[in-house]
Amino acid sequence: MFAAMLIRAQWAAAFLVVAACSACGSSAASSSHNAVNHPASPLPVASPTASSSSGTSTTSSSARAPTYTAHVAVSGQDSVAGAFNATAVSACGPPNDLSGTVAGHHVDLQMSSAGPAGQQVQLSPGDIVLVIDSDNWGVGSGANAPQGTTGTLQRNDDGSGALTFQNLYLQSNPSQVPQESGSITWTCG
Repeated sequence: MFAAMLIRAQWAAAFLVVAACSACGSSAASSSHNAVNHPASPLPVASPTASSSSGTSTTSSSARAPTYTAHVAVSGQDSVAGAFNATAVSACGPPNDLSGTVAGHHVDLQMSSAGPAGQQVQLSPGDIVLVIDSDNWGVGSGANAPQGTTGTLQRNDDGSGALTFQNLYLQSNPSQVPQESGSITWTCG
């Protein structure tokens, strides 16, 4: 019975050290008698984690995560001009999704993985979807929209790239005029 009480006292002491360190803002890992270093401690230990959503991530480590910087210049029904930053999930590389806010507008560029990195490709239906606020703009042929979409997409291994387009069509209303035209360029570092 004494051993059980001693274990409970050690557990409570370890909990208080962790709680005190958390409350003062210092790291529990700096104490020599905390849950991380104490082999008899029954406390679970959380390790630094990362989570991602929509091409962005957060991490508890002090290392700076790479950031995409996107420059947007779009005209048409949803005209938007400016720049946004998006944190890379792990490292710079060709993104499939860049999302951020430009001049109060939600901008989300979704790119298929079609096409080799480092080469400029002509846009085809399904290559991209550009979301501006609640409007989804896509690549269309002249048969699907008032004017067929033209443009190019290039994604590079270093995380940079460029998209130029004319006449993206509104997916919910293909006959919508005006259509979207413009460019989005990005770098990663």
